[in-house]
Amino acid sequence: VLCLCWLTLIPTLLVLGTSIDHTRYSEGKRQFELMQKQSEMPRYGQCWVNAMATIHAGCKRLSDDTQTRLSLAYLNCFLELQGRSSYSCSDKDEVKDCVKDMREADLSSFTTFFTHTQNICYFLQAQVWHEHTENTITRLSDSSSQVAEQLENSHELQRNMLLSQSQSLENQERLMNQTKSTQEQREVIMDLFDQLSKLQTTILGEVSTFYSLCFYVLSIIVCYLLTSTPRTAGTAFMTVRIYSDANF
Repeated sequence: VLCLCWLTLIPTLLVLGTSIDHTRYSEGKRQFELMQKQSEMPRYGQCWVNAMATIHAGCKRLSDDTQTRLSLAYLNCFLELQGRSSYSCSDKDEVKDCVKDMREADLSSFTTFFTHTQNICYFLQAQVWHEHTENTITRLSDSSSQVAEQLENSHELQRNMLLSQSQSLENQERLMNQTKSTQEQREVIMDLFDQLSKLQTTILGEVSTFYSLCFYVLSIIVCYLLTSTPRTAGTAFMTVRIYSDANF
């Protein structure tokens, strides 16, 4: 938006700057400064102060009637400065009635002052436009600075958000790695338990076989001892069979 404002304002400044009538501007400035200087005179200054106030107010709504009154105010101060009688003209009076009895000698001065008031108003309007333009440029410059600062803050905020997102992704990746590691550890533990279970089964089977073997050997020894005497030798086969039937 600010860029569009600048793009719109700059051509306007260039056009208005080049369209100023420097001759009228310079002449109006000279006459206005002369009026300001005369307004500082202790004896006749008030007339020029009033004339300047009238010009300032009249230039804002310049018309033929207004410009005639401005010229008449300018002329009256000039006549007062020379010690000559002036022309009274209130706001209620018709301006044509105020100048209809003007002396021939004063008509030439009145015409000159009419041109002066045009140039003075041109100068004052150019000054108003210049001040307005400077204020506009100042406001745009301030707004541009604020927007630049806001953009910088937004950039900083985006950078912080990207940093936070990056840290979040790193944490998620770390968590996934930890989960994967935990799963691998669980598989290792389960495999270890499976191996231990198989080992336990193997050990129990080996122990059972060993005890069985010892039992059979002991049984054979007992049977042998029981049938080793001549008296019981005839019952050896029957004793072994009975023992076998009892245990198998």
